[in-house]
Amino acid sequence: MTTRTAPDFAVSLFPANGLAREQLAAKTFTAGITEPDDAPEAARQAADIAVAAVLSDPLVPKAYAILALAQPEEAKRRAILDVASQINRRDLFLQGLVLQEHIAERNYPRTIETLDQILRVNPEYSREFFPVLVEALGEEETIPLFANMLDGSSPWHQRFLNFAVGQREILPNLAVLRQDVFVDDENFDRRLIAGLAGQGDIAGAEALYRRVSGSDTGLGRYGLLDWKSAYPPFDWRFVDQTGFRAQQSADGKELELSVRPGKGGIIAARLLRTPEPPFEIRNANRISPADQLRDVRLQLLCANSQTPFYDERFSNGADGFRIESLPQDCEHMILAINARAWSGRSALSGTIQSIEIVKP
Repeated sequence: MTTRTAPDFAVSLFPANGLAREQLAAKTFTAGITEPDDAPEAARQAADIAVAAVLSDPLVPKAYAILALAQPEEAKRRAILDVASQINRRDLFLQGLVLQEHIAERNYPRTIETLDQILRVNPEYSREFFPVLVEALGEEETIPLFANMLDGSSPWHQRFLNFAVGQREILPNLAVLRQDVFVDDENFDRRLIAGLAGQGDIAGAEALYRRVSGSDTGLGRYGLLDWKSAYPPFDWRFVDQTGFRAQQSADGKELELSVRPGKGGIIAARLLRTPEPPFEIRNANRISPADQLRDVRLQLLCANSQTPFYDERFSNGADGFRIESLPQDCEHMILAINARAWSGRSALSGTIQSIEIVKP
């Protein structure tokens, strides 16, 4: 205890106490820092104590770190850190300096390796180091390095992937990485697919959708649409709000709608490859009250647009919506169901049994 809390006293009692000298060197170093740029000079002030610590006990990682930081010659500094890292891969102070060195050199293999070592032992530092890993993953040449490292052998691996999928700038590289890593988290794939599609990389999102869903039925131009919602936008995106909800029926065969008065908007939507015009979209429904069915509408939007190019109300029983032409550059379209129950009127509820896209 005295070695850690009162290192100067411990050294006076036993001058050969290398651990106490290491703590004293670290204390001297820390006292000399008021700004980040002070670190090299503070290290030089503590260097003699650090040397004495190493001479008394060669297994003192903080002393090596201070000696490396005090060294003005890059080659010697790197050599000290390499030796120290082989002795101790758990000390955060030492590994932080090693990491700083690798980042300055843009040495991505060693950067990633060092961060893996740090986070296996100190997972609580994820918030500080995940942005560094994201920056590294932004470089295309690091993708194979991450693929080798993220093998699921440490809990921080999946936590990092969940963090990275929220960073728009690296989603394309993350999609490439996803091909070579095991991910046991459906929500990660859902967010990555939606993120890629949302920033216009529909081809990349489609490829990932095929991989994780094991199907390409959600990508077709024609046929009967299912009601799956696992991976929007190629599966359905259902709204689930109080008083405004769409959901797949228990048997999976129908879409259930529920809209309270005063609620409305797009309640269900999915992305499709646009069929060649002319084409028809047929549906069968049971929605009540019947006199408010006109407030349920089929809308079609090009994936790169916010404005529907087709907007038509439902009618009782079955509808056939015929689309004769398309806007330019409309390779993918969003098929949306817009439902509204006006204030002062009855709630809307019911089911849509089927939606089918056919060539007339």
